Amino acid sequence: VTTIHNALSLNDFQPIAKADARKQLQLPDKHLIAFGAARIDDPIKGFDYLLEAIQTLIRRGDFEQEKLHLLLFGGIKDAKRLAEVPVSYTYFGHIEEKEQLSALYSAADVTVSASRYETFGQTLAEAQACGCPAVSFGNSGQTDIITHKVDGYLTKAYDIGDLANGIAWALREGKATISPTHLRQSVVQRFSSEVIANEYAQLYEQLITPSHE
Repeated sequence: VTTIHNALSLNDFQPIAKADARKQLQLPDKHLIAFGAARIDDPIKGFDYLLEAIQTLIRRGDFEQEKLHLLLFGGIKDAKRLAEVPVSYTYFGHIEEKEQLSALYSAADVTVSASRYETFGQTLAEAQACGCPAVSFGNSGQTDIITHKVDGYLTKAYDIGDLANGIAWALREGKATISPTHLRQSVVQRFSSEVIANEYAQLYEQLITPSHE
């Protein structure tokens, strides 16, 4: 089996200086955690896991509650779920403009996926393309995007405590040691249109080349 990933339009996702992105979106000077999906309260996306992980960070004393801020984007079926968010938050709804989404990723300190499963996890690659490290369960397609403690953090599947560890790592060690330029270049080398097209070309060439066996 050969796996060829989705290509990412790097022209659509461009890094912006963090201070400029936060000013553009009128965001507070806090630790910003991004989370998004087509529908953020879809049970598959693990919004409940994310909220539990944030509560764990506060309960353990890793971060003060007032220092954390959640950036939410995408649709939501039951807006009452937002009342469960234990920290301040900004809900952007559906974002149609790629420039605004790039600004959101660039403003964030970490982008989190808590999905019960993913075939790929494109928001994580989009975030990395904008210089934002990613944290996710290491249970499915996300493992093709994140290299543990290199461009993000892969946690034990469905382990809330480890998801909290990953977010804490990103907000501390990751923020201090991973450069946005490195994250961008990593995505360019793996998911750009040119790289993916070349992978298809190589596969086709292998398939049409006569076997010498």
